[in-house]
Amino acid sequence: ADLFYTPQGKDGNTDASVQKCALTIPAGSTLRLSDLLSSYFSASGTGQIELRSASTGALSLRTTVESTTGGDPTTKYGTEIPTVSYGSGVGLGGGILAVPGIDDDAVRRANLILAETRGASATAVVTVYDSNGGVVGTKPYFLPAYGKVQVDRVVNDVSPGATLSGGWLSVSVSSGSGRVIPVATVIDNRSNSFSAVLGQGPPAQLAGSAGGIQALAAAPLKFIVPAAVRARGAFTQFVTDLKVVNPTGAPANLTLTYNYIDLEDGNLVKSVQRPVTIPARGSLSAAFSNDVISSLFNVTNQSKGSITFEGSVGQVAAAAAISAQVDPADPSKGVKTAQINRSFLDSPDILASGSPEVRFAGCEKSIQKRTSLIVLEVDGGSCAVKVKGITTTGELLAERSFNITPGQYFQIVDLFGADGLNLGDGPFQNVEVSVQVVSGSGRVIALSTVNDNISQNPEIFVLQVPGSTGPTIGF
Repeated sequence: ADLFYTPQGKDGNTDASVQKCALTIPAGSTLRLSDLLSSYFSASGTGQIELRSASTGALSLRTTVESTTGGDPTTKYGTEIPTVSYGSGVGLGGGILAVPGIDDDAVRRANLILAETRGASATAVVTVYDSNGGVVGTKPYFLPAYGKVQVDRVVNDVSPGATLSGGWLSVSVSSGSGRVIPVATVIDNRSNSFSAVLGQGPPAQLAGSAGGIQALAAAPLKFIVPAAVRARGAFTQFVTDLKVVNPTGAPANLTLTYNYIDLEDGNLVKSVQRPVTIPARGSLSAAFSNDVISSLFNVTNQSKGSITFEGSVGQVAAAAAISAQVDPADPSKGVKTAQINRSFLDSPDILASGSPEVRFAGCEKSIQKRTSLIVLEVDGGSCAVKVKGITTTGELLAERSFNITPGQYFQIVDLFGADGLNLGDGPFQNVEVSVQVVSGSGRVIALSTVNDNISQNPEIFVLQVPGSTGPTIGF
């Protein structure tokens, strides 16, 4: 495989000096490229990375960004940066991509990354809306071939002096033959932690498991946010925000269901349902989207579960974020946040018996980090799943099977511990976990959560089918 780095010049254009790095990845192995730009390209700055391979094997690419302030490990934060397929995104005449969860207020601000993925220039038009569907501002941005533009405080950039809570933005292309992908970084003003939210299209233009824009046979009737929590963890307090946007010209009538385990009532399985109407080109207001388990579902006991959407799901885009307080005794220090995207129930990330296994490489157990595994049954059937731990060289560390009951939210708090793969205290780093349904009628989605023990930063990864279609471009 070859990696190509296209630096971004200070003038917003791409630098002509594209750099190449050749990689050899043995069968079944994981290669972690730490401090990628410095270690492999002797570079600093910002730009795009493209992965190309003529190999017939299945390659997966995932990217995370981590940062600390002044070298203080208690300030560390990080998140997964979405990777997308070559040529994906919105093009001229292709409608819009919507990005939910755009704020610019006392608590949060949002930056916007626009990346061209096809190798041709394009002019992207960004329009910011408030929660009622009113236009806050609009502005064009030119992207050269493989160009990347970062718009800091995008709300202020399109409308100087504006503030916004619970808004969203759309991205379209007004000229050029390029294709554009938007990613918003939603930043906590107190901690500087951020989550990265990929632009979403309607069901006919959904981002699939590899991040590419793919056509679906028909609009699915449901989608799911597979993890939501409002509970005290080992070191902090977790809450969930839910951002929902309706970019269409007609109201969207939805039914949201929180299926959860009540951690203060004997771990009983419970469910609560709420009707929600999102106005045309509007979004779920901040009064309900922030701390959604309490504010919308009125569940104040400690709980964890998932949120299912029914109704006009073809009209809306949605993303959730789970936040951990930096210091539960001092809210002024803010939160660390991990994003969770929606999954449609015909997504390849949802497994049935006979489906390929899904994987995530990056599980860790050390003084610095801990890893959990969540397996959620989504269809009301029972099944057996096999969980494996695999080394970076492709060797099996351990495997274990678990029976999953209908609708169960099954969590292994310590993936490496006695309730999981029973591998002990480690330390372990860069371990790959795989999940496969081996029998039964149930279907599941699997997530790995990697939490920083020192800074309380959470990262949440949906396990995915290995491989992608064509070259993959990330930013």
